[in-house]
Order: sequence, then C-alpha cells, then structure tokens
Amino acid sequence: MAYQLAVRNGIKHQFENKEETGRAWLDHFLNRHKQRLSIRTPTGTSYARATSFNRESVAKFFDILEMESEKRKYTADRVFNVDETGLSIVQTKIQKVVWSKGKWQIGALTFAAERGSLVTTICAMSASGIFVPPTLIFPRKNMTETLMRGAPLGSIGKCHPSGWVQSNLFTDWFRHFIKYTKPTIDSTYPGQTL
Repeated sequence: MAYQLAVRNGIKHQFENKEETGRAWLDHFLNRHKQRLSIRTPTGTSYARATSFNRESVAKFFDILEMESEKRKYTADRVFNVDETGLSIVQTKIQKVVWSKGKWQIGALTFAAERGSLVTTICAMSASGIFVPPTLIFPRKNMTETLMRGAPLGSIGKCHPSGWVQSNLFTDWFRHFIKYTKPTIDSTYPGQTL
C-alpha cells in the first residue's frame, strides 16, 4: 500500500518495486514514527452506526438533550444512555491496524452475516453510574435458562430466530428498565419533586 500511495501521489520514494514494502519496511516505518503511531486492534462498528454518527446528528441530539434537561431539571442519576449491540458467538480474529497514538477507540466496519450469529444485548446506564442489568436476545426459537448462566444478576434473556430486537422484545426490555429505575410522574427521582 505504501508503494501504491507513493506512485499514485507522485511522492519520491526509494522502492525498486512493491515487494520492498513488506513487513520489515512497516516495522522500520513504525519505529521511525513511534511517538505518533502504534498497531491497535479496532472495535467492530456497524455500517449503519458509522454513517449515522456524524456532526449534524450529534449536534441535534445534544440540542434536544439540553432543552429537555433545562425544562425537566433532571439529575445525573435520572439520565440514562441506552444502547444495543451484537455480541458474536463465533470467535474470529480481528486484524490489527496502524493508528495515531492517544486515540482510545478505533472502529472497523463489521458485517454480522460474515461473522456468524450474534446475541443482541440491550444495556442502560445513568450519567451517575447506575446500570440496569442487560437484556440478552439469543438467535433461537426457545429460551432455556442455561443460556443465562454467568450473566449479570438481574439480567433477562429472550429469544428470536434472528437474534435481533423486535418491538415486543423492546417492550419487555422497557418494562425491565422501568422496574429498575422506578420513574414517577411527580419526580425526577423518588422523593424529589420537579
């Protein structure tokens, strides 16, 4: 790739051919730039998430959050972040990438069908660190408690042939969320009025 980039961009280089830009060249390159680059393992990021997470969407989200926070006066223990993610039940090796030092999270696009079956996990945590035990959705027709062995205390397990969140499963998760967070109309926190 280094050879192709140099040729394509008209950059002066010392390579006779592309075979000279192998692993030894990469190791020397990384050694010359060790203050700025390192080899890292990226985390999986879906195509939908990668394309939806942009400056405009994030700004819109925080505008709405700020408006609602000012209107309702929510405390940190009443603001929850909810997310769902797929956990692969097929072990695969993720290729490492060269990345800038100091970056904590590196994403790599994943395609679920190529990596095998996924267990969907729905998680929620408050801004103050309170978490709701997760909901696990297994890619099968019938649930068995054996699947929940080792899950965090209070977790609930559900099944669907696709292993994906369906509206009825999200409703079950939402009831589970309400059970743990105990919201009321009159308060932002039990005993605290608006």
